[in-house]
Amino acid sequence: MMQTINQLYRGFYFRIMNCYWCNTELIVGGDIDIDESMPTYPEYSVETNLSCPKCFAEVEVLKKRNAYD
Repeated sequence: MMQTINQLYRGFYFRIMNCYWCNTELIVGGDIDIDESMPTYPEYSVETNLSCPKCFAEVEVLKKRNAYD
């Protein structure tokens, strides 16, 4: 069941994101833990994939690596 303000996902609460193009609520596709040895994004620790069910846009959200990663 989707909540309108915040949602619990993998133990964390986050704000629901809407599609930039059609303002439809995005669906979380999953998270990828980025290893430091991966050449694509060495300065990031997590990549989250989101998609829009209405216009089929795809979004990647990257979390910067910090001291706790």
